[in-house]
Amino acid sequence: MSLRIAGPLSLLAFASVLLADPLSGTSVRQPGEDVDSASVRTRPGLAPSAALLFNGWGVTPAGVHVPAGDMALRLVIAPDKKAVLAVSAGYNKQGVTIVTLDEPRTSQFLSLKESFNGLAFSPEGDRFYVSGGDTGVIHVFDYKDGKATYAREVKPNPEGRAVFLAGLAVHPKTGAVYVCNEGGHELWKLAPDTLLLEQSVAVGQHPHSVALGGDGKHLYVTNWGSRSVSIVDLAKHQRVRDVTVGIRPNDMALAPDGRLFVACSGDNSVHVIQTGQLEKPGEAAGPTRRLWEGAREVIATSLYPQSPEGSTPCGLAISPDGKTLFVANADNNSVMVADISGDLMEEAQDRGEKIALVNGFIPTGWYPTAVAVTPDNKFLLVANGKGLTSRASFPALSPKPNKLHTGLTFDHPGKTFEGSISFVAKPDAKQMVAYTKQVRLNSPYNPAQLRAASLPGDSVIPSKVGEPCPIKHVLYIIKENRTYDQVLGDMKDAAGKPIGNGDPKLTMYGEKVTPNHHRLAREYALLDNLYCNSEVSVDGHSWTDAAMATDFNQRSWIMSYSAHGKLFGNDEMETPAN
Repeated sequence: MSLRIAGPLSLLAFASVLLADPLSGTSVRQPGEDVDSASVRTRPGLAPSAALLFNGWGVTPAGVHVPAGDMALRLVIAPDKKAVLAVSAGYNKQGVTIVTLDEPRTSQFLSLKESFNGLAFSPEGDRFYVSGGDTGVIHVFDYKDGKATYAREVKPNPEGRAVFLAGLAVHPKTGAVYVCNEGGHELWKLAPDTLLLEQSVAVGQHPHSVALGGDGKHLYVTNWGSRSVSIVDLAKHQRVRDVTVGIRPNDMALAPDGRLFVACSGDNSVHVIQTGQLEKPGEAAGPTRRLWEGAREVIATSLYPQSPEGSTPCGLAISPDGKTLFVANADNNSVMVADISGDLMEEAQDRGEKIALVNGFIPTGWYPTAVAVTPDNKFLLVANGKGLTSRASFPALSPKPNKLHTGLTFDHPGKTFEGSISFVAKPDAKQMVAYTKQVRLNSPYNPAQLRAASLPGDSVIPSKVGEPCPIKHVLYIIKENRTYDQVLGDMKDAAGKPIGNGDPKLTMYGEKVTPNHHRLAREYALLDNLYCNSEVSVDGHSWTDAAMATDFNQRSWIMSYSAHGKLFGNDEMETPAN
């Protein structure tokens, strides 16, 4: 039995959101226009060569690009300076990509069942370690002359429960391996030879990354799920205290002068911690400890000063000379560049302080997740987590993506991700201005439109905030796992003529099955060119309910949907700030 709506719905705005795997990786087009035509991928501000993602963002990646595993969460320059290593936690590939530095090319991909953001070399530089996520193992590779071979895997705590191994660091003198057990809220110390668990230190919620402080006496651990950085005494193996930072702190980078920069993905910020000596509440400010607890320097990473959550800073790198900070803004498809030398802030210099000054933004590929700088300080390296563009998932390029999705006529959205690493020559001031302008043009967000937006003269929607509107109520209908084409791809007008920007070949639940949806769309608004940011249901619910999907959300669904493990989390990590 079908429920039909009798009579008009007076003064009602109807909005229907279909959460699903989008079968069309393009943007706005005219009725009857082919999906592959050039006009589909353009909009004001974008060059014809630019890519337009299905969510309306433009992508104009700078530099030269080489293939890599998707969702690379960490980039590390090898000690011999011959290669950069990228550890990936992607839908398609999990493992380590090795890219040569002298002539950018992918020389090796070392496949692993599971890997996450932990990657570090031994003090001798002849081997490196990779964290294995919820497998609970550490992967060990031998390394020489830019090439790696798999050596072994070790389970540091065979009897451990709630184990998810994430960020790791190696002590430069002892060779001890420190790894975050994200699932158990602990920092582990592993013996350098056996990699077996020697010490366990309770830290904050869901530790993500670990770094050695500038004094050499303390480790710093970002607590992804509790807005803090734990400080651990190396000699006593004790948690000294927690430092409050921004929302969802993830990656860190240590400057030569001991300043530790902490990316906080949930509020567009990078917090600066002084590690030259241990921070203590109430301690007086000075040249070695610039700001006290609660008044720390915070660098905004957003494209505009008052932007809401949405930049998602999740990867940091500092130039070899310690003067420049690079921040991967995943959801802005850009890298923020800041001068941290202090040379440009005379007032701060008079107080013996160094204050960062944002220089601008560099355009990247889709969803940049990690950054690094070449040893000669000439190139910025950017890991593009989802590739250089989105693509249509129909027809399928890979009929059998994995054991979970076999024989499909379309590619699962995760299968469309194609990771890459960009080599970008460090820009001068003139180029930085041009890059910054392009990054802002790539974004459909403009702060001016928060108060006023240009609309057709006959639109019932007001063009300015506060103007009267005849719409009194909005019905917001969410249908999980249904695309526009699956339900409304067969839309026709009263005369039976096809209307709308749909593809009837993809329709599964047409008008005979969904008469109410079709009638509402026909009477009010079809919304056939309304596009969303989500790829699947998990992030779709978040985009639908909060207009944002967190970095945890993105990493979590990619791992679970591809059968690459389960990432532990909490409400703090799953729920956007807005």
